[in-house]
Amino acid sequence: MQRSYLFTGGIPVLVLTTRGRRTHKPRSTPLAFLPWGNAFAVMASNAGNDRVPSWWLNLQDQPTAEIFVHRARYTVIARQATPAEDAAIWAEIAELNPGFDEYRQLTRRPIPVILLDPDVIHLPRQPGSNIAEGAHPNPGRSRRSSR
Repeated sequence: MQRSYLFTGGIPVLVLTTRGRRTHKPRSTPLAFLPWGNAFAVMASNAGNDRVPSWWLNLQDQPTAEIFVHRARYTVIARQATPAEDAAIWAEIAELNPGFDEYRQLTRRPIPVILLDPDVIHLPRQPGSNIAEGAHPNPGRSRRSSR
C-alpha cells in the first residue's frame, strides 16, 4: 500500500472491491481518493487510457461496493459526481497532484469523478466511535460538497 501512496503523489489510497458484472466475482483495485464531505471521491481515469476502468463499469452495473480505508472496511454506494462536484474535485486533485489532471489530456473520453458514499446502514461499529452521533469513517481533511 505504501508504494501506491507514493505513486499517487501523497494522495491517500483506498482499496475498492466491486463485483464483476459478468463473473460476479470480487475485484479489488487500489485507488487514490480525496475526502469529499462524507464521501470518498475517486477518478475513473485508468491512467489516461481510452478504456473505461473495469471497476467503474462494475459499479455502473452494481453501485454497492466495499472499500478498505483507514484500516477498516465499509460498504459504499457509488454515484457519478454532479458537474459542479466534478469541477470542484478535479480542481482540488490538480492542485494536489498535477499528474492526475494530465490524464484528461491523454484520453478522448471524459474522465468522471465517482463519489463513494458510505452506506450508513452497513457501517461497522468501531471502538470509540458512535455513528449515530455523527462519527464518520472518513477522518481528516473533509471537503464540503457545496463548494
